[in-house]
Amino acid sequence: MAPSSRALGSLALAAGVPFIAFGFMDNAIMIVAGEEIENAFGVRFGFSTLAAAGLGNLLSDVVGIGTAEPVQAKFNKWFPMKPLTSRQQVLWQSRAAKFGGSAAGVSVGCLLGMVPLLFLDGHKGKEGQTALE
Repeated sequence: MAPSSRALGSLALAAGVPFIAFGFMDNAIMIVAGEEIENAFGVRFGFSTLAAAGLGNLLSDVVGIGTAEPVQAKFNKWFPMKPLTSRQQVLWQSRAAKFGGSAAGVSVGCLLGMVPLLFLDGHKGKEGQTALE
């Protein structure tokens, strides 16, 4: 028997909330760390902008992974999910709800994680505007 719409919504929400935290931490730290790595090591060691971004991404992924699990544990404690049977968990509806929630969560988190761009002025265009202006 397929899970109810309410159970699928609960599953999507439970999957998505930790990914909001992951996406936020991932993008925000990558932007700030990449900028700092480029400023500190770019000229001195010949790092390209992409190399600095890659190192910033490495740092942000590690922090993001460490953030997602505690957020999920708190969320599950505050908003317990209706348990699905093992058969229901493998149904396409359940997998789609989990994927959809995760994808939506990481998308929202990554967009929110772009906030540091509002405060960085190192990459102004020829008209003096930052990327988000």
